[in-house]
Amino acid sequence: MDFTTVLLIIVALLFMLIAYLRHDGTLAAGLKSGAQTFIKLIPIFVAVFIIVGLSEKLVPQELISRWMGEQSGWRGIVLASALGMVMPPSIFVSFPLAATLYKAGAGIGAGVAFVTSWSLLTLFRMPLEVSIVGLRPTLIRMGVGLIFPIIAGFMADFLFGS
Repeated sequence: MDFTTVLLIIVALLFMLIAYLRHDGTLAAGLKSGAQTFIKLIPIFVAVFIIVGLSEKLVPQELISRWMGEQSGWRGIVLASALGMVMPPSIFVSFPLAATLYKAGAGIGAGVAFVTSWSLLTLFRMPLEVSIVGLRPTLIRMGVGLIFPIIAGFMADFLFGS
């Protein structure tokens, strides 16, 4: 187990202890709520595991390495930024896919550009954002934000690339 997993288990156990010590049914209610959430997420997890597992086998590593590898330069960073924009706004899809791309030969700059673009620019959030803040502020934010994944990708390559 890695550090993050151990930390999450410790925090969960600590929360369970605190809830138990309250003696007011909080522990049972919390565990029931957690189980319901887990059941709702099972289909997402299964789909993600299938997508990630098959993408590792269906997309040749040479292709990832050529188009988004360390030597791909600006082309890989821009391509990864565009890919991040069209990813669903789910951490259960985007982070495993980012890890798969990295393992398949994508450079650190492309990986950082992908995740940065996904977090700032995913197009799936646009309808909700437009309905809340309006079209003009959304387009301004998206337009201004377009450069940040590319900058982040180049910075990652410069600082941490091979």
